[in-house]
Amino acid sequence: MIWYYEAQGRQAGPVDDAELGRLAEAGTITDGTLVWREGWPGWQPYSSVRGGAAHDAMTGGGAAHDAITGGGGAAPADLAPCSQCGRLQPPSEMARFGERWVCASCKPMFVQRLREGAALPGQMVYGGFWIRFGARFLDGLLLFAVNMLLSLPMIFYMAKFNLQQPTAAGMPPTGFLVVTCLTYLVQFAVQAAYEIYFIGRSGATPGKMACKLRVVRSDGSRLTWGRATGRYFANLLSAFTLGIGYIIAGFDEQKRALHDHICDTRVVIS
Repeated sequence: MIWYYEAQGRQAGPVDDAELGRLAEAGTITDGTLVWREGWPGWQPYSSVRGGAAHDAMTGGGAAHDAITGGGGAAPADLAPCSQCGRLQPPSEMARFGERWVCASCKPMFVQRLREGAALPGQMVYGGFWIRFGARFLDGLLLFAVNMLLSLPMIFYMAKFNLQQPTAAGMPPTGFLVVTCLTYLVQFAVQAAYEIYFIGRSGATPGKMACKLRVVRSDGSRLTWGRATGRYFANLLSAFTLGIGYIIAGFDEQKRALHDHICDTRVVIS
C-alpha cells in the first residue's frame, strides 16, 4: 500500500507500509501528521490509521469515517467525496476528472493545477533527462575522487618500474599487470557498492539526493536490495549501448532509461 504524508506543510512520499511505520518510529510522522492514500476522500491524521484503526480508515469506518460523514452513520449512496477537500456532495454538483470528483469550490484551483502541470495527490513527478544527467555527473565527480585515491598504488608502481622500457617480450612487467587489474577490480567494486548501497537504503545516491530525485518502483514503493543490485547491472547495459540507453529517457513519457524499463523502476522528484 502506498502512502503520502504531510511534512513541513508539503506533500511527501510515496512510501510503503513498512517505511510509514519506520517514519513513525523515528518521530518524523506523529499522531497529528496528515496522511493520504489513493482512493481516500481526503487527508486523515496518522492517529486514525495507526494500528487497528487502519482498517477503519481504509474502509471508511471508525474515526476517519465519522470525520467525513459527521457522525457514526454510513455515507449516503448518492453522495461522493471531493478528491481535494473531502466534503461529500451530490455528483450532479461536481465535475469528474478521470476517477476524481471535484466540487465547485475546488474546481478552479484544481483546473489551474492541471494547466500548470502541478502534481496531484497520488501522482508521481518524473525526473527528466537533464536533471538525471546532473545527478549522475555529481555522482561521477565523487567516484572520480575515490578512484583517484585507489589508483595511487598503480601510479607509485609505474614510477618505480620505468614502463617506457618494456621487457624483452615487449610486455610491461607482470607486477604492473597485476596491480592494474586489481585497481580496476577495486574501482568497479566501489562503484557497484556505491550505487547499490545508496539506492537500496535510501532510494537515491548522493547525486540524486542533491537533485531531489529518488528511485522507486512503478507503484511508488521502495526498491528491494535485490532490485537495486539488478538495476546497477542493467545500468551497465545503458552504458554499453553507447549511451542510447540513457538518451531514451528524454523521449519516454515516464522518463525511463533502458535500465528503468528492464527493472520496472522510475526516477521521481521527491
